[in-house]
Amino acid sequence: IIPANYAVRLPSANIEEFPFKDFLSYIPKKVFQNIDKVKTSAKLSMESSIKGSYNLKSGALPNIDLSINIPHSNIKIEGSKLGIKDMAANLNYYYRHTTPDSNRLEIKKLLMDGDGIRFNCTGYANNIATDPYINIQLNSFISLDTLANILPNNTGIIAHGELVANANIKGKRSHINLYNLKNANIKGELMADNILVKIPNQNIFCFLLNSKCTVSSKESGIVLTVDSINANIADSLVLLGKEIMVFAYRLKRQLS
Repeated sequence: IIPANYAVRLPSANIEEFPFKDFLSYIPKKVFQNIDKVKTSAKLSMESSIKGSYNLKSGALPNIDLSINIPHSNIKIEGSKLGIKDMAANLNYYYRHTTPDSNRLEIKKLLMDGDGIRFNCTGYANNIATDPYINIQLNSFISLDTLANILPNNTGIIAHGELVANANIKGKRSHINLYNLKNANIKGELMADNILVKIPNQNIFCFLLNSKCTVSSKESGIVLTVDSINANIADSLVLLGKEIMVFAYRLKRQLS
C-alpha cells in the first residue's frame, strides 16, 4: 500500500545545442540506408523547469514548463537533388497541477523551406489532456516540377505545376470531424496553378487549370468549392466540371 502523501521529486533538465547529426547516428542503417550522407547544421536546445513532486498515490504531477528550440538551420543529403534550406522550431508546453485543465502547448514557430516545398505552422492547443481546444494556422507551397526531379527517369511519371494551401482551424478536437461540426471553425484554401499529373502505370491523368478550392465549416457540415477539374482515373472514373460546389452535411449517425 502506497501512503497518500508518498511523492517523488523530479529533476529539471536542460539540453544546450544538441546536434541533430548525433541524434541521427542512433538510427539503424537498415531503417535509413543513407544516414551517413545527411549533412545538417541543425541543433536542438531544450529547457525544462519542474517544480513540485509526483504523487505515486494520486498521480498528481508537479508544475511543468518545457521549451524546445531549433534555430534556423539546413539539411542536405549528398547525391540528392532535394534539401531543406531553412527550418526552425520553437515549442512550449505548460502544466499547472492546481488547474490541470489549463495545460497548454504553444507552437510559436514551426517552419520548413526546402527545394520544392515550404511549410509554416503557428498556433496553440489548450487542455490537451482531455478535449483540446485547437487554434492552428497552416501555410504551405509545393512545386511538383521540383519534386518530380527526384523520380527515376524510367517511371514515365509527369508532374507539373504549383500548389498553395492555407488553413485555419479553431475548435475543440471533439468538434473537428465530419459528424459534429456545430462549433468548429474551419477555413481552408487550395490554389492550383496549371497542375498536370500523369501516372501511366496506374492510368491516372489529372489536369487543373488555375483552380481554386475552398473549404469552410458550417453548422450543417463542410462546403467544398472547386473552380474547375479535368481528371481521368484508371479509365473508369472521369471528372469534368467548372464551378463545382459540394456539400457534406452533418449526419445524425455515421454511415455503416
